[in-house]
Amino acid sequence: MATAFSRTLRSLEADRFRSTALLLAGVAALMALWGFWATQSQIGLYEVTDNARLEIDNAVYPLQAPIGGRVITVSLAIGQEVKEGDVLVELESEPQTFEVKEQQARLRTIDPNLKTLGAQITAEEDARAQERQSSRAAIEESQLRLKELKPQIDYAQSEVRRYTSLVREGLSSDRELEKAKSDVERMQLNEKTLASAAVKLEQEQRTRDSERTVRLEKLNEEIRRLEGDRSTMSATLSRLGNEVERRKIRSPIGGRIGETAMLHVGSVVALGDKLAAIVPQGLLRVVAQFPPPAAFGRIRAGQTASMRLRGFAWTEFGAVRTRVDRVADEVRDGTVRVELSVLDSPGLRAPLKHGMPGSIEVEVERSSPAALLMRTAGQALTGTRDQYSGAPAEAH
Repeated sequence: MATAFSRTLRSLEADRFRSTALLLAGVAALMALWGFWATQSQIGLYEVTDNARLEIDNAVYPLQAPIGGRVITVSLAIGQEVKEGDVLVELESEPQTFEVKEQQARLRTIDPNLKTLGAQITAEEDARAQERQSSRAAIEESQLRLKELKPQIDYAQSEVRRYTSLVREGLSSDRELEKAKSDVERMQLNEKTLASAAVKLEQEQRTRDSERTVRLEKLNEEIRRLEGDRSTMSATLSRLGNEVERRKIRSPIGGRIGETAMLHVGSVVALGDKLAAIVPQGLLRVVAQFPPPAAFGRIRAGQTASMRLRGFAWTEFGAVRTRVDRVADEVRDGTVRVELSVLDSPGLRAPLKHGMPGSIEVEVERSSPAALLMRTAGQALTGTRDQYSGAPAEAH
């Protein structure tokens, strides 16, 4: 019995030694495999932000009210396709429309009045020409008669001298002399009358010309006034037409309505109120905001990234593949703007639209697990954190 028990103890000790050896060998193999993985494999380090959204690469155009007023028609719906020049909102323009009609009615009366005044000017000028012609003919006739009368006066005066000599010599009677003198006086009187008539005709013509000049000046002044009124009315109509047109708020570009204010017929808008946002046709991009320590020196153009859309579980709908295009050189509002282009995402099932928010992960570095472990241990021992981001970067 003692011998059998001794053999049993030696057998158990041998089995325990073999189990321990096998266990140690297994642990050594695992440590060797872990060491190989920790030194030879690479894992990615990521910078993550929840402040990211999809945007069109073309600028989104905000539609603002160019003037205040009451809404009478509205055609705004999110997702609605619009063309450049489409009327989206129309404000009340009834007072301006009434004034336009009034100005148009007044403007229609100006051309007939101008035509009438023009006819009057033509008639006045024709009458003046006829009067001048008649007056010139009468003056010429008076002058001609004066020329004809002068030889007769000279002859009558010579007769007076002849009869005077005859009377002095007693060859003629005084009666004949008086008759000759009477003829001379009559002819001289006719000469004065004709000369006076010619002067009077010239004076009367100058008076008539002056009166017609005054009338023509008044007519021309009236024409200038009406033409001035027409120019003023045309300018007023242009201004009113512009005011009416400004109350028709049109789409400045073609695209899709991305957002809209709560408007209905009867709403009152003020100058500068934002009514909608027009999203033009263009390529989608991702715009993300990172803390400065995470962006500067860590995120660079060409790095790959992944965007998870908010409201769409990435395990079900997939993620958006992206690539860093640009990193801003300055800080605004405490963050750095990073722009990323959207790449083909074969497994993506969510529709991509402008304004969709999400989170973005940018792969900034690839490192071995051993190096990452030593870096983390060093940070823990020295009480410091990641020198770039202010916090340990996420490792995937």
